[in-house]
Amino acid sequence: PDWDTEACGGTHADNTNEVDKIVVTSTEKIQDGVVRIWFRAGKAADAYLSEMDALLGDTAQLLMVSKEQVPNAIKELVSSWKAKRKRVDELRRKNAKDKIKLMQMRAIKKYRVLVTKIDDANMDYLREVSKQLSDDKTFLFLIGIKDQIYVFSSAGEAFLGEGVNAGEIVKELCKKLGGGGG
Repeated sequence: PDWDTEACGGTHADNTNEVDKIVVTSTEKIQDGVVRIWFRAGKAADAYLSEMDALLGDTAQLLMVSKEQVPNAIKELVSSWKAKRKRVDELRRKNAKDKIKLMQMRAIKKYRVLVTKIDDANMDYLREVSKQLSDDKTFLFLIGIKDQIYVFSSAGEAFLGEGVNAGEIVKELCKKLGGGGG
């Protein structure tokens, strides 16, 4: 356990039976033409294979399938998870659109400005609101409150020309709130 060994490309055993079982556990490309191969041999290989079999058994039990069915069960699980995540994103966008209808932008000179707090909104939700409301003459300052306080700001091209830096505004406010950001 306290050794780091590196095998060279030469053969040193008179017979592969001397080495017993070899299990490659991973490979790592070090540089062009040089690959590090991680393996276990002999009793360590047997122990590793037993560990992996136990892990596969635990996974099969969690998925309520046989060991042979684990790959397909995981594919189905990932596919279902992706579909649900996509649906959540669609619902988030719809919910943001519905909330946006209730928000009142203020006109200040030739600009549109919205400074508001949105309950039950995390950073992803605030980004979605920003995507739907932003244009060159819009300044948004949004505070979301969910599991913590989220601060989001965006400034269109017209504001950038006036020297407004949304990132600096967020950074300064977050500093005052005891957090970070920018």
